[in-house]
Amino acid sequence: MKFAWNVKFDVSPGASFVCLGHTADTKMFFHVGGTCSNGSVFQCHVVFHEQVAPGVDSSSQPHAPFPRDGSAFFVPLAIYAFDSRVPVQFYLLGVIAGLNEGIRIFVFFAGVRRDYYSTYSLTGLSPLFVLLMAPGILQEKVNFLLVAGIFLTSAGGVIFYRLGRFMPHGLYCAFASALSGIIAKSALRMGSPLVYPLISFVTASTFIYVIMRLRGMVEEPPFSRDKVFATAPLSFLSFAASVLNYTAISLAPITKVNPLIRTNLLFGFVFSYFIAGEKENAMRRLIAGVLIFAGVLCIIKA
Repeated sequence: MKFAWNVKFDVSPGASFVCLGHTADTKMFFHVGGTCSNGSVFQCHVVFHEQVAPGVDSSSQPHAPFPRDGSAFFVPLAIYAFDSRVPVQFYLLGVIAGLNEGIRIFVFFAGVRRDYYSTYSLTGLSPLFVLLMAPGILQEKVNFLLVAGIFLTSAGGVIFYRLGRFMPHGLYCAFASALSGIIAKSALRMGSPLVYPLISFVTASTFIYVIMRLRGMVEEPPFSRDKVFATAPLSFLSFAASVLNYTAISLAPITKVNPLIRTNLLFGFVFSYFIAGEKENAMRRLIAGVLIFAGVLCIIKA
């Protein structure tokens, strides 16, 4: 594999954040590395949260929009990347994606309250929904290796969290997550991956906060100084993961990027085992990890 390291920044309409050369091999290297790095950064975020900042939020109810989604870090980058020539559809898609994500979060936590593992397990089916939607909506091409890789990574995700019973909440979240990917891919064909996340995150956070406020679930200001300082490291990790994720989406087919994000479970297994000391169900998760790894290899070769 040859790599042409011609790094340039381009914020013109439809351009990617970073272009590494002009060869297909280099492009594949970056989008695989970007999605896998996104998974590792996300799992660092999770483990860091459990070890350093427990109690900042609850696993049984939606989070008020504390600045831990990394939105604040996107502001200067979004200003730098802003281009008045980008069509209004780009911004509308960002708002739609944010509303979709806000609804998904409420549904997810409703499922978590009933059955944590089954809800998480079914969210791993997101790549299958992408496989169903992307060829028709985005005209992305698929082949046998890609389909095999998607099924393997999806199966690994379901096994990893142990499906105890069918939870429609988890299945809806899988669909909503896939839909977010489809919307993001459509939008990033028109604009910058530095602007799009800010629009989506702010919309989602505002939606969540308003609904929680109306339901009396917010008892204190979401941006209190203590919460800002407590969540600053987590916010930066979320920001880093989002940059990698949306840059990868802008560079590669969503049918490849979405299932490759399942590598977060591989990193989660390693980090939780060696850092958090969680050794329960290690064998089952190891088997799931092998399936996911095999799926990733198929997708890379596809």
